[in-house]
Parts: sequence; C-alpha cells; structure tokens
Amino acid sequence: MSRYAVEVKEILKRTIIVKAENRDEALRKVEDAYDDEYIVLDSEDYDDIEIELSPYFGGGSGEVSEKEDVSKYEYLEDISE
Repeated sequence: MSRYAVEVKEILKRTIIVKAENRDEALRKVEDAYDDEYIVLDSEDYDDIEIELSPYFGGGSGEVSEKEDVSKYEYLEDISE
C-alpha cells in the first residue's frame, strides 16, 4: 500500500476597512497593523478548509517514497468505518 502526504489548511479571513490615499497605502496600513498584532485572527474568522495532496512529495503527486524521512509529520493510522 502506498503512502501519501495530504495537506489540511484552515483558512481564516477578515475584511478590514481602512482610510487611505490609495490601494498601496491601504494594504501597507493593514499589513503594519497585522504585523503589530493589532489585527489577530481567531476561530471567529474561519472561512474555509482545503484538503489536497501535498505538492512537496512525489514530484507533486503527494506520494511518499519509503526512503523519505517523514518522522516529523503526523501519521494517520488506518481508520475503520
């Protein structure tokens, strides 16, 4: 049986309204506020989940070779339904 690396991504998203002279300034202001931890996303900002094969294994196929050291990753044992 083959092994595959599967990524699970939870996406947090919040829309911020900001006064600015232009788009670049608006982005900079929000980036600065985020970097300064004025904006901190939490579970209330949950938007979506993505589950997909990891592009970092098997040349993008997600398949993990037997020689690959994956000891730092979480391993999901067989799940019986």
